[in-house]
This record gives sequence, structure tokens and C-alpha cells, in this order.
Amino acid sequence: VLSENPVGNSLEFSITYRYNDNMVIELYDIQGKLIRQLARDRFPDVNGGTKNYEFPVSDLSSGVYILNFHNNTGRQSMKFIKK
Repeated sequence: VLSENPVGNSLEFSITYRYNDNMVIELYDIQGKLIRQLARDRFPDVNGGTKNYEFPVSDLSSGVYILNFHNNTGRQSMKFIKK
């Protein structure tokens, strides 16, 4: 869940995860070009939970970007606008 959209200089969001989940978070431009991998995490917590993330995006030009999340069970994408 994004904390705000459009975003300014900081991209903030939270992810709910399950026990023993592996999560990769990648940032793409609107054409589908990988800009960078933001995180690669393993969540060994027995009960799962929520993790908050914050990444600087002041180096990005204004426009539309895609966050791609993939874990043990699949993929999900979310668009956001950089002011």
C-alpha cells in the first residue's frame, strides 16, 4: 500500500507478508525498463506481518513508474506517479 500517490522525493509503502516468504521489489519505468532492485527480503517470522519501506526517488524524473513485487506465490504490480 502506497502512503501517497503521486510521490515527491520519497517512496513509502507497506507490504503484508506470510511466514517464510521471500520478497523482491523492483522499480521499472513505464516502458518496462528495470531501473533498480529496491529490496530482496526473506521473512522468517512465524506469524507473518507487515513491513514498511521508504526509498529515495529524488533522482527520478517526473512521470509514471511501476513497482513490481514478487514472492513465493506470484507477482503484483503497482503504478505510481513521481511529481
